[in-house]
Amino acid sequence: MPIKHLGYQNLLYRKFVSPGEHDAKRAAQAIGESLSSLYNYIEGISYCPPDIISRLYNATKDTEFLSFIVDDTDQALTERRQRPPGKSVLEEALDVAAAIGGLVHATKGALDDGRISEADRTKILRAIEKGHNELEDLKSVIRKVS
Repeated sequence: MPIKHLGYQNLLYRKFVSPGEHDAKRAAQAIGESLSSLYNYIEGISYCPPDIISRLYNATKDTEFLSFIVDDTDQALTERRQRPPGKSVLEEALDVAAAIGGLVHATKGALDDGRISEADRTKILRAIEKGHNELEDLKSVIRKVS
């Protein structure tokens, strides 16, 4: 059995059995698994499939289920940005324009100070080109509707 499997099995045991931070029966229902299947994962009788990880998080809101996978990488968990309630599309567009202005100012400063390498300049130029193409697509959509 791979070490990672034992580690995740231990995490499941800690979360659902001892000390049992979450109700196993409720979690099993929420993830669409039988209680016996969940206990088979916890006991290592069955391999816990990776697609259950997101469902366990959604059922419990416990980020340890996600962090277990991500912590050994150079990636980090962040919350998805959602549009604030009541914010119009116009307000969002103006926020984006303001952010671009701030980015231009910060980038100019970094270029003047020599804090941007040639490789980073190339990446920035590619990102700008991609953003420019997306903005052109948006302009086209807006003009068609008008």
